Amino acid sequence: MKTKKLSAFCRRQLVAAFLLMPVFLFSCTTEQKPAVPLEQPVDLNTTIGNLADLYQFNAIEVRGFGIAAGLNGTGSSECPPALRAELEKYIRQQLPKTGGLSPRQFIDSPNTAVVEINGTIPRLAEKKETFDLLVFPIDRTTASLDGGYVYTAPLKERSTFVRYDQYAKTFASAHGQLFRNKLDQENASNWYLLGGGTVENEAALSLVLRKPSFQAVNVIRNRLNERFGPDTASAVSSSEISLKIPPRYREQKERFLSMVHKFYLMNEEAAVERHIEDLLEKLKKETDKTDAEIGLEAVGKRVLNRLAPLLGSADDRIRFHAARCMLNLGDEEALPVMEAFSKEPNNPYCLAALETIGLTVRPRKSEPILLRAASSDLPDVRLAAYRQLERIQSPSISRNLIADSFVVDRVFCSGRPLIYVFRSEAPKIVLFGSPIHCKPDVFLQSDDTGILLNAKPEDKMIAVSRRHPNRPRLIGPIYSNRELSALIRTLGESADTSDNPKKQPGLAVPYQDIILLLKQLAENKMVDAEFLAGPMTQAGAFLQKTAQNDR
Repeated sequence: MKTKKLSAFCRRQLVAAFLLMPVFLFSCTTEQKPAVPLEQPVDLNTTIGNLADLYQFNAIEVRGFGIAAGLNGTGSSECPPALRAELEKYIRQQLPKTGGLSPRQFIDSPNTAVVEINGTIPRLAEKKETFDLLVFPIDRTTASLDGGYVYTAPLKERSTFVRYDQYAKTFASAHGQLFRNKLDQENASNWYLLGGGTVENEAALSLVLRKPSFQAVNVIRNRLNERFGPDTASAVSSSEISLKIPPRYREQKERFLSMVHKFYLMNEEAAVERHIEDLLEKLKKETDKTDAEIGLEAVGKRVLNRLAPLLGSADDRIRFHAARCMLNLGDEEALPVMEAFSKEPNNPYCLAALETIGLTVRPRKSEPILLRAASSDLPDVRLAAYRQLERIQSPSISRNLIADSFVVDRVFCSGRPLIYVFRSEAPKIVLFGSPIHCKPDVFLQSDDTGILLNAKPEDKMIAVSRRHPNRPRLIGPIYSNRELSALIRTLGESADTSDNPKKQPGLAVPYQDIILLLKQLAENKMVDAEFLAGPMTQAGAFLQKTAQNDR
């Protein structure tokens, strides 16, 4: 009996030892993995700007080579062999019809020139956005690019452009009528494409956390999408969030990015209330009130009832920033305050008020305010109002595209007639106080004697003639009525209107010569209007800085 009990006990011990043996062997032969540390919780009682940095699509310098045509014998056939090979290949792909000429003959023509194109894509630029370009012939024997047109050419990032035949991403394209600043002879040596660059890629925006955190990434993504829309933010990794600018802020990109930076993450009621109170105090007391305004707008519509009392403040600064914040949040209760600022042309907030009204208020209410400002005596105020009227496509602006090369806008408003010409952004003439008519007695010859305008007091029409560089005789006369926009159309429209028989043919005078003629008309009192030229484009300014640094 004792023997049996012992035997059973031994058997049980052996079975237990056998079962434990793999555990013992495994523990002896397998290296222990260190435990993964748990992610430290993130303090959300802060703004996004305190946790992450914004990486954005900065300004990019671009460069390309193309063909300028229509040069009336002032071009050149000179071109480096490697570049010529690439251009001929590109011409075959893009311009299969060149009047029966081969690509080589096209480049060798005295009416064409190979040109280098330079410019800067603006930061935060979106696809199809336009920008100015500097153009110059690569060969010094090219006499002039006046009257020329640059065929579509690809633009690459300048810093990576090493060889003509290298593969590189195309960031933009270039094309359009060339412009030289004849209004200022001291600075008339360069040619430009005004608005001739077109961006080909969407801007890339990202938030990158200084310390990776899935918790922070998820919270930031969710909070931004709750506030600005479901497609605003998307998580890429534990340290990166991709951003898209909401449609509402496409024309206020910098404002949106500032809001992201100042966006408060805590969602707990008491904490949010403390944050709002802090921002309101800053709006009332700090000298620079923009940061507080942006922070309040980032919070959203719950701040509206707290801002409304500030509309009655005696301080212009408090009143303006509170009103702008409310209008950007969709509350038109602040419109009377902003309208009052827009009526004070000498007030430092006048131009910003017009911009805010145009961007945030429904056209039915904003248009009368903007039209009144467009009648101002101050050109800056008129231009600010025009830009917003143009943006909302106001019927007070009548637009004509001339020869697919430049625009003439007539603004039907009161006030002294003004001829405003653009020398940046786009080739465009704006006629404030339209219709503007020429005086009864008109006789004017352009400075280069190439264009002649003639009308006696009893004539209903103006006779317009042009001496073409390649023809010995005057072209014309073509007759135009006395309304200024009709005269511009007669001057600038193409002589060949076979593609549109209803279009009145013109003399194909380039934009740069037309605006010079308009200046002469105003100075000689042949039109009762002031002439004003906008600021000159700074396209290619980085090349001058580079040249100065190399000296």
